[in-house]
Amino acid sequence: MERRFTAHAGARALIALVLVGGAASAAPSGPEAKSLFDRGLAAYSAGDYAAAEASLSKSLALESDVETLFALAQTERKLERCDKAIELYQRLLAMSLPDANKQAVDKLLGECKAILAAHPEPPPPASPVVATAPEQPAPEQPAPLEAQPAPPAPEGRSWYRDPVGDTLVGVGVVGLGVGTAMMLSARSADDAKKTAPTYQAYQHDLSTAHDRGEDGVIGLAAGGAFVITGVVWYVTHRAHPAVTAWLAPTGGGVAFGGGF
Repeated sequence: MERRFTAHAGARALIALVLVGGAASAAPSGPEAKSLFDRGLAAYSAGDYAAAEASLSKSLALESDVETLFALAQTERKLERCDKAIELYQRLLAMSLPDANKQAVDKLLGECKAILAAHPEPPPPASPVVATAPEQPAPEQPAPLEAQPAPPAPEGRSWYRDPVGDTLVGVGVVGLGVGTAMMLSARSADDAKKTAPTYQAYQHDLSTAHDRGEDGVIGLAAGGAFVITGVVWYVTHRAHPAVTAWLAPTGGGVAFGGGF
């Protein structure tokens, strides 16, 4: 009774051991080793050689048999690790195999050796030689620096670059613009009510004119107050704290932070 290797065509086909008869010792017999072996062959057939290598290595650690050795050698070759495949092929040749099987393994071994010879590993880089520099005399200590007078404090910013004054005036200008727009809109609504086609339209235009007129008065008053406050700030301040200002149709305000 003997087992022979049979080569199957195709780049992803595994060269397998074909049972011609008996010789149960050629394949793993334990349930765990056989399960790992079958799992490895399935992964190999699916092209997942990394998974095949992991399962077959575990199976071989449990049982060192001919089929697992051969399948693992073929898997290492697919992973382009001919150095490991060569070791497995040599272990197979040391076993009692039929002549046909030995010839097949010997051919695969020669192909792997040829691959390694055609792509030799580069030699490790040589360690750099570090030249020992001659001892140098200790550098002279520099003379202590003389104390330099502190630079003069910067002059205050120009009034037109004052952030607080700029904010106040800017908010005031916006308020004046909003107030003017509201007054113009109120006037337009007041004119529209004179030609309203219905009483409901008349009441709507009248209400709009009244509300926007009030908003316009508030905007103009608040905007003028902010502008005046900004001008006063320009005149009376040079160092400037933080400021927050707001403007709404129903009123406005400003908040200062920091020292005055």
